[in-house]
Amino acid sequence: MTLPKPVALVKTSVVVAAKTTSNAYETVPFPPDPNSNKSTIATVEREIKEAGGKAFAIQVDVRDVSQVENMVKETVRLAGRLDVLVYNSGAIWWSSVANTPTKRFQLMQRVNPEGLYATVQAALPEFERNAWKGRIIVVSPPIYSRFFRGKTAYAMGLLLTFDIQLSGEYPYGPLDSDKQLHDALMQALKEVPSPVLTQFKDRPLPICTPYTFTHGDLNCQNILVKDGELVGILDWESAGHFPVWWEYVATSIGFTAEDAEWKALLRVRLSGYEEGREFWRDLYALSRYPNLIERGQAFVDRLLCAEQAADGKLASTG
Repeated sequence: MTLPKPVALVKTSVVVAAKTTSNAYETVPFPPDPNSNKSTIATVEREIKEAGGKAFAIQVDVRDVSQVENMVKETVRLAGRLDVLVYNSGAIWWSSVANTPTKRFQLMQRVNPEGLYATVQAALPEFERNAWKGRIIVVSPPIYSRFFRGKTAYAMGLLLTFDIQLSGEYPYGPLDSDKQLHDALMQALKEVPSPVLTQFKDRPLPICTPYTFTHGDLNCQNILVKDGELVGILDWESAGHFPVWWEYVATSIGFTAEDAEWKALLRVRLSGYEEGREFWRDLYALSRYPNLIERGQAFVDRLLCAEQAADGKLASTG
C-alpha cells in the first residue's frame, strides 16, 4: 500500500504523544498503514521530519498525572511554546452496563475525562504565559439522545469532556452596544486586505434588537419529540442573548444532510431575517482569508472591482 507523502508544516513544531511507541527506523514498510499497529508516535515523528517539518515524540500515559505534566514541560522545552493542544486519547468499550466490567469502565473514565482534565490543567499555565492566546481541541464523537443506547458506560465519560477556546484577541462578551458587537465581529477579518476590510466595515450591521435569549444551536439531534409533540430541548451550553436574527442565521449551518434539510424547514418558520443571514454568511466567508471558499472569493472580487471603478472615476474627474 502506497501512502501519499505528508506535507510539512511550515514554521510549526509538532509534538506527538501517546502510550505506545516504537523504533521508526526499523519499521518496514515505511511509512506504515496509519490504521495498523505499526503506526506510532515515532513513525509519525519520522514522517514529519522526512517531509521537512520539525517534530518530537513523547511517550505518555494520560492516566498518570505526573507523566502528563512532564509531557507539557517537555513540549515547551523542545518546541519553545504551546499554541494548540489536541486531545485525542480515548478508551472505547461499546456495550450495555450489564456487559461492561467495572475495570473496563474505570479504564474509560481514567483515559477519557480524567486524562483530558489532567492535560488541560497542565496546559493552562502555558496558555496564561502566552497571554491566553491558544486553543484546546478535544476529539470526541457527537453526543445525542440515541447515542447512549447500548453504550451507556462509554457515553457517561463523554458527558464530562469539553472543549475550550482561549484567546486574548477576540472579545466574547458581554457586550454593551451594537457598535461593540460590530467591532468584535470585525476582529475575525484582521487578515483580509485593507481595501476589502474598509468597505466591509462600512456595511451596516443588521438591526439586532431586540436581543433575544435563545438556544443558539438548534438542530435535529437536540430536539426531543414524542408522538408528534415537543417534549424537550437539549444542549443549552450555547444559549445566550443574541441578535434577534441569530437563530435564523444558525439554520445555515448544517452538520449532516438530514440536519441541513431540517434547518431549511426551520428557516421557513423563522423567516424575516435574510439580511442578518447574508451579513453573517459574507462575514464567515471573508474570515477564512486567504483560504477563501467560492462565496468569499466572489465577494472580495466584487469589492475590489468596485474600489477600482471608484478610483478610475476620481482620476477622470481630476
